[in-house]
Amino acid sequence: MELKKENLDEEFISDNKLSPDEKFKGKWYVVSCHSGREDNVKSDLEEIIKKSNKSHLIFDIRVIKEKVRSEKTKKIINKNLYPGYIFINMIMDDEAWFIVRNTTSVTGFIGSSGKGTKSFPLTEAEVKKMLRKSDNVEIKELSKKDRVLHKANFEIGDFVTIKSGPFSDQEGKVVAKDDMKGQAIVNIELFGRLTPTHIQYSDCKKDN
Repeated sequence: MELKKENLDEEFISDNKLSPDEKFKGKWYVVSCHSGREDNVKSDLEEIIKKSNKSHLIFDIRVIKEKVRSEKTKKIINKNLYPGYIFINMIMDDEAWFIVRNTTSVTGFIGSSGKGTKSFPLTEAEVKKMLRKSDNVEIKELSKKDRVLHKANFEIGDFVTIKSGPFSDQEGKVVAKDDMKGQAIVNIELFGRLTPTHIQYSDCKKDN
């Protein structure tokens, strides 16, 4: 199914909203899992926490999503913004680490060197950027007559800086372009590795 994002910025589902003064007892960590199993991992973890009374160790689990319109069905659906990753607010001790790490479909914590070492939590700036809700409110449907070829002031192989959205101020290399959709695929560093990410032309500024 081909998905089309109609906004310049992402509109996140309300569950993802973080108020500026929201406080948590733990730190936010990024956990990798099998792509497409994010919601299952979240549900399984919530069930494990409930049954084992571990809510004093793991406080919040989130799958970050954006609203997109399906090119095929024209329906607005929620699509994972970070496929293969979930965000967990927790106290990083041996017990909590073991619960998360041994949940079905979880492959590890991001920021850990492996061999049982604990990972580093997200910084406050990373939390605000990755878990925030944008101010965008509208997703509109474009008719075929409104669809035009988009022009970009950069080429494949150029480095660009992302101007807005959850990846604002990050730099990456353009590896593909789609003039029909006005989107570029930019390799940006995400969770410690280069990740191909779809970015609107209008959100890309060519580096000098």
